[in-house]
Amino acid sequence: MYNKKNRISGYTVLLSDSDLLRLARELSFVRSRLRNRKDSQINISSEKKILTAIYKCVFKASSDCVELPPVAEVLIDNFYLIEKNLTAISESVKTQKLSPTLPILAEGARNGQLRVYSIARELLSHKEYRFNEEIFYSYIREFQKTAPLGSAELDLFPLMLKIVCIEQLTVNALTAIQTIAEYESANETWKAIQKYSNSMRKQKEIIRQSAKVLDSAGINHLYSNLSEKDSFELILTLKEELAAQSKTIENENDLFIQRQSDSHRLASNAINSLKVIDSMNWEQAIDRLSVVREALSADSLYMDMNLTSKKKYASIVANLALDLDVTEAAVASRAVNLAKMHNTHVGSYLLNDRGIDELRKELRPDNKSKIKTNDQKLSKFILIQLAIAGVIVLFTAIFNLWEALFVVTPALTIANAITVRLIMKSVKPRFIPRLEIGNTLSENMRTIVIVPTLIPDRASVE
Repeated sequence: MYNKKNRISGYTVLLSDSDLLRLARELSFVRSRLRNRKDSQINISSEKKILTAIYKCVFKASSDCVELPPVAEVLIDNFYLIEKNLTAISESVKTQKLSPTLPILAEGARNGQLRVYSIARELLSHKEYRFNEEIFYSYIREFQKTAPLGSAELDLFPLMLKIVCIEQLTVNALTAIQTIAEYESANETWKAIQKYSNSMRKQKEIIRQSAKVLDSAGINHLYSNLSEKDSFELILTLKEELAAQSKTIENENDLFIQRQSDSHRLASNAINSLKVIDSMNWEQAIDRLSVVREALSADSLYMDMNLTSKKKYASIVANLALDLDVTEAAVASRAVNLAKMHNTHVGSYLLNDRGIDELRKELRPDNKSKIKTNDQKLSKFILIQLAIAGVIVLFTAIFNLWEALFVVTPALTIANAITVRLIMKSVKPRFIPRLEIGNTLSENMRTIVIVPTLIPDRASVE
């Protein structure tokens, strides 16, 4: 899906809305290529394993009354939501195949990333993983001014946004477990100090060694233990050792508080974003952002169709664009123009074989038509039917030639039944677009339903 070594983890600079839109414009100019079979698929198995393992460790630590950092408590309280989204992402990955039309970024630090993933990551990481629907719309529209997104990319946005949140929660979970490990190291240091309570020289040596290996969380925890016992001489030794490393207790304490605050805030934002993403109506969101649907909306009847029908039209446009090596917007615009020229609905050029053939010739005159006409399909049906009937007659003729003459008609009937059954199994039914009528009908849609009825006499009417 993306190059994990290029992934940005942890805290990223917070951008204003205007700077975020500028970033969207810059990202839209990054060169991309179409993905191929060698490109990796979506995979969050490592994040799932890490989060599950850390949750078990943190939960056990909580049960043992071990001091936990704030971010660990966030993970414990919301792991049900994390687990739910991990399962949903895994199910989506199994059922949703990545389209070959998906662009992969081909330069810079993001080289190898799915473009839609990179867009989602930049959006969330520069807003501290706080998802806002209106900012999302503005950000995507700004990107599409230069590089329109395909239908397959837009459909993947909910999945990619969730993956980015899960990745950030994984980073925060690792921070939590590292902090707990530092707490334990500081506690071990304190136990060692107490063990040598009769030897100040040995205690100071333990302090000096610990100060070299503990990070800000461990230093802060050790300092708290020393302060509780009023071990001023050991505190002075700790300060001296830190000073030798160009550090101070105050700076280490500030750094510890800042890291814990950042980790807690980013994890909380990611959790809330998962909730917002789940509650958002993505079909309507994609309908608002799709350049294909914007082009098709020039057809008045298209605007009255339901979302399922609109999505089907967008899918047909995407397949045609891939086959003809043109943009989806070009296919949609040309289909609408042809419909206006012939005073018909755009579906005539997206659902009808002859209409699709004409659209293909308009877009790529050099591209030979791959659409089979109804006459060609009927000829194939008749050939299959005759072949089956011929086999039946030939099999009968082996035993008795005269009986074979009387089997011709039944053979054709049997062949017809078998052929129809085979075709019904292999051919998908045609899609019939539906209108979003609602509770009322407009004037131009009203009609009279006439039901033939026999009225024997005047009395039955009265």
